[in-house]
Amino acid sequence: MHAHVERARAAAYEEASRENNGDKARDADNVAARDHATFAAIEAAGPARAPATTVCFRCGTAVPTARMTYGLNGQLMCVACSATYDDRAERRKIEGSTAAGFLLGFFLSVFGLMIVKFVRKKPAEQDGVWIGLIAGSIVIYIPLFFFLTAKLALK
Repeated sequence: MHAHVERARAAAYEEASRENNGDKARDADNVAARDHATFAAIEAAGPARAPATTVCFRCGTAVPTARMTYGLNGQLMCVACSATYDDRAERRKIEGSTAAGFLLGFFLSVFGLMIVKFVRKKPAEQDGVWIGLIAGSIVIYIPLFFFLTAKLALK
C-alpha cells in the first residue's frame, strides 16, 4: 500500500461523511485503486536504463555515457571534444551579436529593426537593434528636426 494514496482516500472519506455523500466515498475508492495500480506498475518497471554508450555530436565517436557532457546547444559531446569546445563562439552563433544589431538599427533605422525582428530573430541582435535605433534617432533625427524648425522659423 502507498501511504499518500491512503491519506488522500481518508481525507475524501472524511469529507464525504461531513456531507453525507456516498458517491464521494465510492469515487475516492476508485481513484485510490487506480493510483495504487499506477504506482505498482511504476515500481514493477523499475528505473529506466541509460544507454551504455552515446555518440558525440562533434566527433561522432561512441563514448561511455559517464564520459559525456552537454554543449550550449543541448547536444551531448565527449570529454575530449569539450576540452576544445569554444562556448563563446557557440553562444554568439545561438544568440547573435549585439554589435550587428546596433549597426543595423543605427544605419538602417526602422528597416534594420524589421530585418532583425522578422528575419534574423536572435536575442542579442534584437537588444542591439533597439539601442542602435535610439542612438541613430538621437544622432540623426533630432538635429534634423532642430535644423528644419530653425529654417521654418527664419521664413
